[in-house]
Amino acid sequence: MKFRLRINAIYFPNLITKVKKKLITKKSERFRAVLCVKKLYSNQHYSILKMENDDKLSRSIIPFVSRRTLLFVAASVWFFAGGMLITRGIAGVVQYNNYLIIKLITALISGMVFYWFMFRRISGKHIRRIVHQPNDRLPVYSFFNSRSYLMMGMMISLGVMLRKTGVVPFQYLSVFYVAMGLPLVISAFRFLYHGINFTGNL
Repeated sequence: MKFRLRINAIYFPNLITKVKKKLITKKSERFRAVLCVKKLYSNQHYSILKMENDDKLSRSIIPFVSRRTLLFVAASVWFFAGGMLITRGIAGVVQYNNYLIIKLITALISGMVFYWFMFRRISGKHIRRIVHQPNDRLPVYSFFNSRSYLMMGMMISLGVMLRKTGVVPFQYLSVFYVAMGLPLVISAFRFLYHGINFTGNL
């Protein structure tokens, strides 16, 4: 009997200690899990708040317009660019008025060819992209995508370089200006048409 009591006196405190350690370990693991969940939730909540604040900041700096208004903005920009090229080109053609009729006919035919084989596809792609946007409010600059902005920058740089270096005489460069301005103006009227008749579908 004394031997059994001695065994119980040694065994049970150790057993109780082990059970306490396991309970403490489980509690600490549970506590760490709760902390991880709270940390994850707080990080996600912070990210959502940051995105909302960034969106509000961008909306306060950059104007957002409707898809229909964006079509009108695109029409204005294309018409301005095309009109500027045609005005400068006509001034050069009139200044160097030898073969005036031939130059004007060449510029007109070249402009129509440029529109039909290049600008008709480009303007149609941008119109469809604007009309099919899932959001009704879009940044005012989004009438172009990044690729089109890059192409526009390259074309402007090429035109400035040709004019400044004099590689191509201005009497011939002016014909090219008219030929490039004409499809831009036609495309501008196409944007204007779809803006006036905008229904949200295409």
